[in-house]
Amino acid sequence: MKTISSAVMSAAVLSALACLTPASAMDEHKVLTPHDVKWGPAPASVPKGAQAAGIYGDPSKEGLFALRLKLPKG
Repeated sequence: MKTISSAVMSAAVLSALACLTPASAMDEHKVLTPHDVKWGPAPASVPKGAQAAGIYGDPSKEGLFALRLKLPKG
């Protein structure tokens, strides 16, 4: 699968997250390497065949979260 502008999308999400996140949560900064990212099936709201990796937070709970997506070609 080819990711479209994944670096740009990731930077935008992380920038927005930094602006919206309380200072106390910013103390929990961590760096993920490509080997740390665990890919799985994406939510049903994105095209079939997509994969998702949770980067921050829990999408099933209230609060901020960030997902990285791999979208199928086209």
